[in-house]
Amino acid sequence: MRPHSIVDARSRAIPVLLICVGVFLIAINAAAAKWLVDRYTPLQILFARSLLAFPLVAIATYWFGGKRAFKSHRVSVHVIRGLLTVTEILAYVESLDHLALADATALIFTAPIFVTLLSAPLLKEKLTAARIIAISAGFIGGIIIIRPHDVSYQPATLLAFAAALLNACMLLSSRWIDGRDNFWTLMFYVALFPLILSSHAIFTVWPHLIFSDAMLFCGIALCGTLAPALVSQAFRMAPASSISPFDYTALIWAILLGWVFWGEHPGLWTWVGATVIVASGILLIFTEKGQET
Repeated sequence: MRPHSIVDARSRAIPVLLICVGVFLIAINAAAAKWLVDRYTPLQILFARSLLAFPLVAIATYWFGGKRAFKSHRVSVHVIRGLLTVTEILAYVESLDHLALADATALIFTAPIFVTLLSAPLLKEKLTAARIIAISAGFIGGIIIIRPHDVSYQPATLLAFAAALLNACMLLSSRWIDGRDNFWTLMFYVALFPLILSSHAIFTVWPHLIFSDAMLFCGIALCGTLAPALVSQAFRMAPASSISPFDYTALIWAILLGWVFWGEHPGLWTWVGATVIVASGILLIFTEKGQET
């Protein structure tokens, strides 16, 4: 292999590695939150995570972005994004208290479907036939997992759906971030407003903190901060269509972690629904790629 071929191969492999590691950390973050929600409320988990993560983000922002990175040219958008993020996390963590990790993870992957659906009224983007098919398939996959006709149906599944919808709104809101705000400005405000908006958790009754809980809180602070940075960097280094499919490796980790720590065994309908959701998401990826070319 010629030297430039080796360089090209490495340049293609790095963003794939980044997104795979980032997705793995997201799965670890979800597993830690599922463990903690047995003793703490979702609000307390969010506040503890934000309190531990914010100093790390602030230091990184100053180190890499300088003082100018702390100033946003459109703070109101970051406030809205903070509200969406807080509500999404609370809904998702609450769903983890009642659902298997694989089920909650599969349902959260309906977010790209919501993004495409909402882009029509909010961003005036056209809904093509391929997009409509992908949206319909994604929702069918979610319904298969929820199984509303089954006696085992839990309303908590709607919380995971709501978290996906809120996540989609948060992703779409990035379109209104001022172009002069750089990556570190974005990271700083993503960390700041959840801390502020969840700070009233101080006045709630907290259980006695044990060593394992402290380690889990540190873990979600680290993973929850590092994961989006790695994923964002991956999308900056490579076209979304080439690395987005690796986002779905989170399902593999969710199934593995659920089996190891909680003895969860996804049923047939979870596998079927997850497969439909993943297929619809990949269809959307290739549809967008075709429109770009």
